[in-house]
Amino acid sequence: MKNNILLHVFYTILFMSLMFSLMIACSKDADSGIVPLVKTYYEFGIDGGTDTIRTTDNQHLNLFLIAIHDYKTNEIICDTRMTSLPTSIEENGKKYGTITYKEGYVYSIVTNWCSIIRCADTKGKLQNKYLIKAKPNVSRDYYIGLSFHGKNSEGHLIIK
Repeated sequence: MKNNILLHVFYTILFMSLMFSLMIACSKDADSGIVPLVKTYYEFGIDGGTDTIRTTDNQHLNLFLIAIHDYKTNEIICDTRMTSLPTSIEENGKKYGTITYKEGYVYSIVTNWCSIIRCADTKGKLQNKYLIKAKPNVSRDYYIGLSFHGKNSEGHLIIK
């Protein structure tokens, strides 16, 4: 009888340990649902400027969507998905920018007021970050939204 009680206590502790381990593992997976971008909002004034899109953990950034938003209404007026490797950002005959690719990934996005270029090391190997260059003294009637796929996650940011 004493052995049965000890066996029951042992299995209960074993079961609780297993459940606790599963809960910890699941909570870590839930946290990885968002690409850990250093910033998700970039705003450049009339003077323009530069900044860098990167993650806190050097996670791979795979750009999969470019959205053009109307500055006054915040509505999306154009969205371009990278599935078919488009070379321009346009809607209803209005062209907002061009896209180039390198090694199968978005290398650069150029609009009338901003360029977004993937960084490379001194040997030309692409890095997991993009340089944003906003031109000074350019009228902006739209802003840009970007969406990235990371490892089992997504991330979104705005450039104004």
